[in-house]
Order: sequence, then C-alpha cells, then structure tokens
Amino acid sequence: VLDGRLKPFKTKPLHVRDVLKRLERVLSKTAPTPPITQQQPQKQQPHPFEGVEFFIHLDDCPALWHTEPPFYRERCLDLEVDEDGDGDVLKRRRLQQPYSFVRHTPKGLLLSISGSLFFNTDIPALPYFQFNRKEDKAMRDAVSGYVDDARKWKRVWGRKKALPHFVGRFTTDERLVFACLANVRDQRVKAAGGHAHRGSSSMQQRPVFDHVYLTDVNKINCTPRAEALHRMFGCDASAICRADAAPFEQWSQRQLQHKFLLDLPGVGPWSTRLRLSLLAGSIVFQNLRAFTNLQFFDYGLKKGGIILPFQSVDDLVRKMAIVHEDRELERRIARGAQRFAWRCLNSDSLDAFLTALLTRLARLPRTPSDNRGSTAGGAMMRQVPIDVRSENFDYCYAP
Repeated sequence: VLDGRLKPFKTKPLHVRDVLKRLERVLSKTAPTPPITQQQPQKQQPHPFEGVEFFIHLDDCPALWHTEPPFYRERCLDLEVDEDGDGDVLKRRRLQQPYSFVRHTPKGLLLSISGSLFFNTDIPALPYFQFNRKEDKAMRDAVSGYVDDARKWKRVWGRKKALPHFVGRFTTDERLVFACLANVRDQRVKAAGGHAHRGSSSMQQRPVFDHVYLTDVNKINCTPRAEALHRMFGCDASAICRADAAPFEQWSQRQLQHKFLLDLPGVGPWSTRLRLSLLAGSIVFQNLRAFTNLQFFDYGLKKGGIILPFQSVDDLVRKMAIVHEDRELERRIARGAQRFAWRCLNSDSLDAFLTALLTRLARLPRTPSDNRGSTAGGAMMRQVPIDVRSENFDYCYAP
C-alpha cells in the first residue's frame, strides 16, 4: 500500500484475496470525492492516507523475529530472508538446517496477521486470515435471541455446564499432549475417589476433561501419536484421539453448552476459533503459546482479564475453580466477551477497524529516510483494557 492506494496484486488463495479485497474496499471508501461541478476549477484534494506506506504479510507465522520464541519450532522457525533477491521475500528452510533470525526489515511498516510483544516486531493489524462468514452467521444466529437481553442471557448462562470444552483436529502436537495430560489428571482424581487434597474446590475434586479431545482422524490421523503418549504418560489413547468428525453444527452447540472454552494453538499464532468462542458467551482460556501472541483485537481483552492464560492442566483447573467461585464476576467476564465480539468483530466493524488503522498510520510523523522497524510500534492500535464492571461498549476501535 502506497499513499493510500493498493498496488496491483495477483493471488490465488481465497483467504488472502479476502483480506486484500477488504483493504481495497476501505481505501476506495476513504478516497477524496471529485467535485460535483467542473465550472470552477478546484485544487485536487490529497488522499487522506497520503504518505502511508506499509507491507502486509499473509503467511501463517510472523516475519520479523527479534528473539527466538519457545514456541512454533516445528512451523515458524524455518524462515530466512532471500538475500539474493530484494531482501523482502521469505523462503522456507528445512527444519534440519540451523535457524538464523530474520534481521532485515522491509521498507515501510510490516502489518501481519499476528505478532508478539515479546518475540517479534510484526504489527498484528490484519483482520482475520479466514473470516468464515457462514460459521460467523450461524453462531450469531444462535445467540441473537438473548445477547442484548440481560435476563434471558442469565437464564442461558445458568444452563451451561461449568466444564471446559475443546474439540479440534491434530494440527499441532501440543494439542494432543495437553489432552493426554488432562486425561491423566482425571484418572488420578478418579483413582482418589473423586477427591483431591483437602481445601480444594469441588471442581478440583472431580474429573472435568471429558470434553477435551482431538477428533476427525480421517482428516489428520492422531492415533499413532496418541498411542505413543499412552505409553509415555498412561493416558487413554482412544479418549483423546477419536475417529468421529465434529461438524460445525455439532461443535458450535457444544461450545454454547460450556462455560469454559479452551483456545489451544493450531496452524499458526492466529486463531479463528477465538472469535467464535467469544461469541458463544463463555470464558476463554488460552495456553501461554496462544496468549503471548496477539491478533488485531485481543490485546485489550487479555490485558483486561477477559481472555485468561494458563500454563498447565493443574493451573487451568485452579483458575477455573477461582473464577467459578465468584459467580457474578464469572458472568460479567463471559457477557463482556460476548458483547465485544457481537459488536466489534462483525464484518462492518472490521472495515471500521481498518479505517481507524489507516487514519492512525497517516498521523505518524514522516521521516525523510526509509520508515523502518524502529517506528513500527507507533502503529499499534490503541486497545484499552475492557472493564468487566461495564456492560456497554461505546466504541470498538479508536483512531
């Protein structure tokens, strides 16, 4: 993007095309309108985003690492700069070769699907690798009858199970390892007669992970790895890796029935599951790998305690028990998350976000030389922590 205009592009993947088409639509809406009459010559109006120049990165992983992260070794640490080209193209390397950090910043700011405050300088400013319009509409239709009605919402909340839920495919080994350790924990609790140590809450005294497992082995087979984990840790391989597929209709209904939804990493640092989980009106827990990476909207939710982190199976159980003990806080977190997703993560709001982002970029001070990575942090959107004491959101994205 240069001076508020999207340079010509050719792309085959539909998800990439969706992102670029949305950006193109926003830029066309904000272009100066020509004068109605040509009787009196008028000075050509500058484009409101004149001087704004940035690159977009539509790969699964961030591009500009400044330190080695403890995650994504199997997928994201196999990148290097194409030195014999223009320095901006990233090439995949075989994992057997040693990894070297990407040290070259392309001219202009780099906007990516995701970024991390700790490990890279990518700006997580691109809304959604995949928006999944049909799934978004289905989830919105399911909650539309009560999302803005406090009484109805409270009744629906009261019918939900105070249990965690995660069903997904074997896209990363971390998912299956977590399901295995959760299964081992439940076995340990059952062997103790359903009771843990004295002083623990009822949630810590009973099995809770019956609905945390991987599925659809015909798509991505997790059986051999599950059997290996069984030999290592003693978990039930058939319980954590199941053959039956989970179509969206079934998966979404289960999401709506549980108070605690888990967001475990998948293909990359970004998560389309997160938006649908927030829309479901439940409390979302992310493990550290997912929590330390940011998307365009979730920094304020994490900082405000709407999305909660956990480090291990036992840490998750402890935090679920703490949240569940304060029933009023529990409801406020879940409803605040749902109302944010309802108002701020729909298609129209994504256009508003991009407009606010471009306006913010246009306000950045110009430099006579190349605008490189040192100014990238200034383009972060102002995302304030969400106050769970308030159930009103006056705005979603502030320029």
